[in-house]
Amino acid sequence: MKSEDLLAGAVGDRTIRLWQLNGKLQASLKGHKSAILTIAFSRDRNLLVSGSADGQIKIWRWNLFTSNYVPQRTLNSHRDAVFALYFSPDGQKFASASADDTIKFWRLNGDLSKTIKAQMNGLFGLSFMPAGKLIATAGADGTVKLWHLDGICLRTLSGHQDIVYSVNFSPEGDKIVSGSRDNTVKLWVRDRVWGRGGQVETFRGHDNAAIATCFHPNGDLIASGGADGIVNIWGLDGTLLHKIIAHEHIIYSVSFNAAGNLLVTASEDRTVKLWQGKTFRLLKTIKIGQYPVYCIRFRGDR
Repeated sequence: MKSEDLLAGAVGDRTIRLWQLNGKLQASLKGHKSAILTIAFSRDRNLLVSGSADGQIKIWRWNLFTSNYVPQRTLNSHRDAVFALYFSPDGQKFASASADDTIKFWRLNGDLSKTIKAQMNGLFGLSFMPAGKLIATAGADGTVKLWHLDGICLRTLSGHQDIVYSVNFSPEGDKIVSGSRDNTVKLWVRDRVWGRGGQVETFRGHDNAAIATCFHPNGDLIASGGADGIVNIWGLDGTLLHKIIAHEHIIYSVSFNAAGNLLVTASEDRTVKLWQGKTFRLLKTIKIGQYPVYCIRFRGDR
């Protein structure tokens, strides 16, 4: 099975479900005692980490014999919901961001290596710069912050008027996209912004909060998913290229696969949808039942 032939979803029934791309359910991972809000895969796909509303993180390891992930360790350091998890580009650690207003760095065996107090009134998003030198966080205070890995805040990017839910570096590491409860998506460019502190582009196209954002692997497109059920596809100049009436309720998660030929979305409407990555034609709808899906990832996503 190829690395990206699986989708992993954080489902509201406290399980992680693994699907083949044809929609067939392969496995359901149980162990969390609260809703799972975020998941991430290691670069080698051998580890899966999950974070839940009670602040718990679980590490799961791929078992070749069962073709499934099995629990390895439970981490209980956060005091509030874990909203974001991300593996470092070198694959040697992962980071977590929580409503308890801390960023934590973890070794792959689950040992805690560092805690940063963010002073952002709680964290919703986290992303590593591809070169691995910086991380970006999205905060309830309406800002995006850039951090050195030693815990020093390099820059605060102000411009959103409400909670920032998501933040992602571009593949080249020279841009950041953020989505906010102020209904906007913002694009921040290193040369023009990180040195002087102003936003470059503001994208308006959602009628409600912009919850989820991601770059296309080529770095030339941005996808945003909103509380209005809309997926917008943007050019880097702010041109709205596609407006997709994707879901009947809040979209919590959007993600391209590594090849960029597929986009997946997950929603409060209890569905996961798979889209063609160029035309954005709907390819598959996976119906979950009675539970929302808070996070969706291709195996291989960090």
